[in-house]
Amino acid sequence: MNKPILTICILILLITKTYSQNEVSKINLVNAINYNDTSFFDLPGNAFLIDIGNETLAVTCKHTLWVNSPKDLSNVDLSGELKTWKMVVPNDSSQYVILGDLVNTDSMEMIGEQNIDEDFLVFKIKENYSSIVPLKISNKLVQSGDTVYQQGWSFQFKNEPPRAYPAQTVQYYGASLLVNSLVNHNGAGLSGSPVLSSNNKLLGIVSSWKYHLPDSTWHEAICSTDYLWIVLYKYWIKENKLGQDIETFNLFLQSYESKNYSKPEISSYVLTKLFYKDVKNKSIENYKKWIDNTEKKYGNKILMDSYQKSILIFETWKNKYLQNKTSLENLTVELKKENVTYPEMLVFFNFSQELIDLKKPELAIELLLFTDTIHQHAGQLYAFIGDAYKARGDKIKAKKYYQKCLITYPSFPQAVKGLKSLGN
Repeated sequence: MNKPILTICILILLITKTYSQNEVSKINLVNAINYNDTSFFDLPGNAFLIDIGNETLAVTCKHTLWVNSPKDLSNVDLSGELKTWKMVVPNDSSQYVILGDLVNTDSMEMIGEQNIDEDFLVFKIKENYSSIVPLKISNKLVQSGDTVYQQGWSFQFKNEPPRAYPAQTVQYYGASLLVNSLVNHNGAGLSGSPVLSSNNKLLGIVSSWKYHLPDSTWHEAICSTDYLWIVLYKYWIKENKLGQDIETFNLFLQSYESKNYSKPEISSYVLTKLFYKDVKNKSIENYKKWIDNTEKKYGNKILMDSYQKSILIFETWKNKYLQNKTSLENLTVELKKENVTYPEMLVFFNFSQELIDLKKPELAIELLLFTDTIHQHAGQLYAFIGDAYKARGDKIKAKKYYQKCLITYPSFPQAVKGLKSLGN
């Protein structure tokens, strides 16, 4: 078979996979949210169920709270705000799930752009009146070049059965699994849909887009199951009244394996996120020591990839920057020494918020304007610049950047709220 014909055959197979409703399993739900003072029923996020062995839990995306929440809700804590949160099968009123407590409630976590790296909302289930099949989490990490499927409802086809859209994986990048769609489609509304392997195991949740500096390309950024493992581990130690350390994490994995008959493959990102975050004086040298000590003491193998290396360089530089002992130019020099790119935008955003909290808006502005030279034309970046100017008391420039954000990223909640706070 010649190459053009082979290519056409592959595309036909992918399109068939995308639109064949017979192949789409009964796993999809959508949210129906009823707060004390407002409600959201017009596809406020896709949803699904997961089977963790001894319990079924309900899952949707955290960033649904950006727009589908009361005006005064600013943190990931629904206490006192909610009448009922259901997950329903559209066009079938007999099939629905009534949710219970939010497992990963966090009164300290702000609702905003940073949610995309932790984009799972996980609920207990109060009552289940559906025949929806709960998903099992994949026990294997996906490989670059694999085909995965984003399955759910988009706004464009919300009155039709859910569809499965194939995508090709690029790589894991921090908390994200970067993918490129293999078919042209309008993905608006797909947020919260499960991302599946070819054997219908859960790999992540449809979340956002990220600019990937190593290849200078925007990719769909699936929130991988890395964060979900963190949520489930914290849920397990809370239920079993245990502390958070690598020893209890390994016990959690053993418990999970005994209930699910498979041992999950856990990424270095998960272990680093859980157990290295509180280490003082973060640096490449100290991280290597921590890796060696962890493997010797607990047997857990951890690898330092280029993503983690850039984060560590940034952390070392950040501490000096806070003390006015270095410059933004030196950050570039240090990264080039280790042959890695700048960290992703979210790292700069989080630091800018830290600077604002420290009453250093001038440094935040300097940092974010520098970020704009690296990650150009990123609408959400302008909202953070607006916040920094607002913190400095410059309402004119704050308004300018909020409006600039809304031109490139219409209805971005942070910019909308920022403009309202200025009285505009």
